[in-house]
Amino acid sequence: MISWFNSIFAQPAQKAQLVAILMSAVVAVFVLLLNQWFTSRRVRKELYILKIEELYSVICEYELLSYDFVALLFSGKGVKESTKEIMNKTLASLQNIEMYTELHFPEISFDRKKYEGYVKELYQSSLDGRAFFYVSESGAFVSHTEVMEKIQNDTDEIKRMTKNLMSRYKH
Repeated sequence: MISWFNSIFAQPAQKAQLVAILMSAVVAVFVLLLNQWFTSRRVRKELYILKIEELYSVICEYELLSYDFVALLFSGKGVKESTKEIMNKTLASLQNIEMYTELHFPEISFDRKKYEGYVKELYQSSLDGRAFFYVSESGAFVSHTEVMEKIQNDTDEIKRMTKNLMSRYKH
């Protein structure tokens, strides 16, 4: 095998040609691997950006549903099927937020039960005949404004975590 190799590349010019071909092949493979690495990195970043956009949309959906839910509770019309339906949609949006955070962004610590418990307490207080006021665990009355501020603070907290992700993964 070596004698065959020496007979084909006997001249120094032919050996130089072989070295040039081998170097070109190594450089081509290196460039190909580097291109693949940059491409997969860019695609992964774009996927993260897409998932962040979807997460933010679900958070906004939760916020709007929460406002609708509270508006129905404090309207004084009593509990209807529409109130329960909006509560269920609100809870479903919380589940979607939890799904996104656990699947795609484990660095975000999202406790669904914290937000879900508040929504359920509001609904339960309306079932108990306190449609105009939500009675907190301490027994104090809470106004519509206070409930809306609590929801606003909760959604701002979740949005702040998402905005941190946005700043980390932006183009």
